[in-house]
Amino acid sequence: MKIRESHSENYSAKVFIYQNKKEDYFIVSIPDLNWSIAIDDRLYGESLTEHLYMHLFNVVEENEAELLALRITHWLQEV
Repeated sequence: MKIRESHSENYSAKVFIYQNKKEDYFIVSIPDLNWSIAIDDRLYGESLTEHLYMHLFNVVEENEAELLALRITHWLQEV
């Protein structure tokens, strides 16, 4: 499990990333937002960012959702 921190003007939050290599998926969780998602590891690039954005948009403001989606996409590509 990887733990990253996302800082912005409005808040900072820890982002937990778990990779299940056996079943080919990631779990991304942000406990401070009561938010988590399971993502197929074949999803990448702009498709991944858009998918994350659509789910984050429900819990944070538009600009924060975009920033978090981009950061999480970057972190998932590192793993």
